[in-house]
Amino acid sequence: MYHLGDNKSGLELFDNIPKGISAVCKCGAAPMMKIYLHSGKEPQETERKFEKLRENWTKIEDDLEPTYVLSYLFEKKILDIDDTDVIRKACASSRKEGCYELLERVWRCSPERDPMRHFCSVLREKYPHLAELLESSPKTADATAVKTPDDIGDK
Repeated sequence: MYHLGDNKSGLELFDNIPKGISAVCKCGAAPMMKIYLHSGKEPQETERKFEKLRENWTKIEDDLEPTYVLSYLFEKKILDIDDTDVIRKACASSRKEGCYELLERVWRCSPERDPMRHFCSVLREKYPHLAELLESSPKTADATAVKTPDDIGDK
């Protein structure tokens, strides 16, 4: 197994890893994340989806009813029976605690199971606004640039 370091995203080293070999990438404060080359997914895509989850964690906790997505994620092997029990017990305390337990398990699920694809799929059905947050592409510098008077012209 290749270890891609603590300070780099691992993307610079990705091309040096032989096909079919798993790699562990420490991305900032994120937990270690496995990237499998045989999955056909670009590492940037995998990292971006997990980063989107981190960026939108609070919004998802505020809006999601975790019991609505448990069965689907269990069927797709993102959650096991113990996970669903823990999440249901947490939901008995509060919906937000249940959300935290659910999101933590999606976050820690092995990327080879494609947890973000399945999570986004179930969100598209029941919470399309949350799916959109996770699936939206990153803004480009041109799209977010502030226009100066020179850019606007004399119109």
